[in-house]
Amino acid sequence: MQVEQRASFARDLRRYGNRKIRENVQRKIEELERASSFWDIPGVKKLRGANNLYRIRMGSYRMTVEAIGNRLTLLRFRHRRDIYRSFP
Repeated sequence: MQVEQRASFARDLRRYGNRKIRENVQRKIEELERASSFWDIPGVKKLRGANNLYRIRMGSYRMTVEAIGNRLTLLRFRHRRDIYRSFP
């Protein structure tokens, strides 16, 4: 799959200085690129009230993703208590 990142995703990721979190996110991005189908990725759930918008659970953190065809756009990365306040 083709994976793109928005500036907001990169900014959110820089906000968390923990190297372990960044490594986990990088592994998840590589997993997304290798996946043949979006639903093969564990922790994916469709968001209510929005077309083509999903969240990927990573422990206490969430990645929000827009899926159109074979292209994924990473929108935001935040802690689970903050992600839905800042979601586009």
